[in-house]
Amino acid sequence: MADAEQELAELRDTVLGLAGQIEVVATDQVGPAAGAAVRDVAATVRRQEYFVVVCGEFKRGKSSLLNAIIGRPQLFPTGETLTTATLMTVRWGPQARAVAHIRTADGDEIEEEVGLDDLTRYVSTAGGSEAHRVGRVDVRLPDPRLESGVVFVDTPGIGGIDEMHATITETQLPEADAVVLVLSALRPATVGELDFAQRALATEPATIIALTMADKVIDVTDRVDRARERLATYLNLPPGDLTVLPVSSTDAWAARRAGDEARLAASGLPELEHRIWTTLLSQAVARRLRGAVDALLRRLAEASAPIASELTALAGPAELEQVLAELDEDERRAIDARHELADEGRFQREFTDRVDGIEQIFRDRIDEVIQRIEAATAEDATPPTPQQLELLARTATVAGPQAFAALKAGVGALAADWEGRIKSRLRVLDLSPQDGLRVPPPPRPVRERPEFSETVASGAQAAGTTSAAVTAFTTAVGTLIGGPTGAVFGALTGAVTGLASFFGGVLDQIRRTNARAQARQLRDYREQVLTSLRDHRSNTLSLLEETRQRLLQNLKLQLRTLNRSQLEAIDQARQRVQASARATAERKAARAEVLRGQHDLIAGHAAGLHAVARTLAEVGARVRPGAGAP
Repeated sequence: MADAEQELAELRDTVLGLAGQIEVVATDQVGPAAGAAVRDVAATVRRQEYFVVVCGEFKRGKSSLLNAIIGRPQLFPTGETLTTATLMTVRWGPQARAVAHIRTADGDEIEEEVGLDDLTRYVSTAGGSEAHRVGRVDVRLPDPRLESGVVFVDTPGIGGIDEMHATITETQLPEADAVVLVLSALRPATVGELDFAQRALATEPATIIALTMADKVIDVTDRVDRARERLATYLNLPPGDLTVLPVSSTDAWAARRAGDEARLAASGLPELEHRIWTTLLSQAVARRLRGAVDALLRRLAEASAPIASELTALAGPAELEQVLAELDEDERRAIDARHELADEGRFQREFTDRVDGIEQIFRDRIDEVIQRIEAATAEDATPPTPQQLELLARTATVAGPQAFAALKAGVGALAADWEGRIKSRLRVLDLSPQDGLRVPPPPRPVRERPEFSETVASGAQAAGTTSAAVTAFTTAVGTLIGGPTGAVFGALTGAVTGLASFFGGVLDQIRRTNARAQARQLRDYREQVLTSLRDHRSNTLSLLEETRQRLLQNLKLQLRTLNRSQLEAIDQARQRVQASARATAERKAARAEVLRGQHDLIAGHAAGLHAVARTLAEVGARVRPGAGAP
């Protein structure tokens, strides 16, 4: 594995060296924008942070597993009633510290330093409304292993009642260099977990499947084999391509406390850690380099196209006519596109077809939640607690992001259509708002006490209603016992009974007053929640319409700009080709020599990139998923 790491480091240097040369070629042949794109590729290769996203369904032991890997039992929130509610990253830093990125009421984001012992309040469901305002928490630790560039990302569990948790996790998958998919050894992977695994592996990140709670099953090897077969069948992959490792965080901690190395090894944690910092990291580095090679090859293809066209034109009359005919065809398509863009009504219809109905789906989703809240608080229904109302309202938090994602997807589909027509790439703006539905926090439980004068009057009244019965009882007792003793006993009995009646009235009044206060509190909170939902619906619909118009205008502007640039480029190319045709034989030969030199230079860069790709394939075969998996 050390050889693979050394080879990858050398390949990284090679790619960076080629990128510097390709930047010059791209700038000269295509323009500054192409050179800037090559610089972006180089910057990605230089960035030596590799994001390892730990994900899976809730209550599968993700946070416990990360605590065991990091070696801090309380860093990530764990417990029967705790689940991760937001993103939490852990990377190297010279000092242990944590910073929470918190959304303010006006939509801004502030950074707040938090103690490592206080993270549960910011990243778990126990944090309540505090956690819902946190975008993510970044933790830095002086752990030498993290200096390798590994950045762990703890994500909310999927499959829970809060759909926003799944949304947060899904957004991290495209950014992942590697994925640790956490399943439980106690039960087969659910359909939801299999679907999620398919989405998680769609971009082909380096992947390890961790089978947690291995200490709770008798035959762990059988569970590993079953999990691998089930995943391989669903994902349509060879079983040998999947690394499935059993691990027990509980046994690992117990072994560490006891200093029992044999038990620690049997827990599976050392093997998982070894795979993460060797195989998984190497796979992530190789994957990033492959992406860079592919991007640089595309830039070289763009740079070589005008050179090839001019060389063809210099070859002779027949080739010249062919090039001019191709330019004429390109010009015809560009002019057709310009006419289509000029037809505002047609373009608007195409746009509407792609995004029609998004607002109605959002409106229906919010209205459904409003109706459920109104039904839950109807007079004939069992009244919910404010906390239950808050949870019900939060089911609407995902509706806004989904609507904006659908809008962006619809515009992206229209852009893809036009990319085919104009043979150029378009960029769909990300105009999704950062702030969404803000559900007011539930009020504190009622602790009210009635006015003292009310309770005294009520108690006295209750005692008075029973005075006749008390008098009869004490008289009877006095007659039976007789004498002074009977009189005293009767008086005491009457006093105690009256006092009990008095306090019974007080407690009854307190209960009635508290019940009224709770009902009033629930009504007030219900109105706050419904107002928040209705305001969110109104504001989001306005934002959707505004965003829709901005996306439409931006797309039209891009198309018109590109169309104009294409027509100018075609005209320049025609002039360049015609000038070559008019040139003398000597000038043609000299020009052809220059062009062939440029072409050979590009071909040399491409050959270097292909050599890197072949070596990456060889290294990848040695560190491929599943190699040596138990």
